[in-house]
Amino acid sequence: QENTKMYQGSPCKDMYPTEYFPHGITNGAQWYNVPGGMQDWNYLHTNCFEVTIELGCVKYPKAEELPKYWEQNRRSLLQFMKQV
Repeated sequence: QENTKMYQGSPCKDMYPTEYFPHGITNGAQWYNVPGGMQDWNYLHTNCFEVTIELGCVKYPKAEELPKYWEQNRRSLLQFMKQV
């Protein structure tokens, strides 16, 4: 809820018009499956649970855009750390 654009469920409407993530959350395995990846190995062999946090629609944003991403996601990150 801390990132309004993500919480609405369609943060990348101009790039991916048909994708919808209820409350900004997606099941990563349904979105893109990576069987046998590092996350699987860590969970099975070390009981370490990993999460992937998507911060925006662009994989490699320009450096000058990073402050915008920080402001959009700062409260969400702090809330996540608080809950952990």
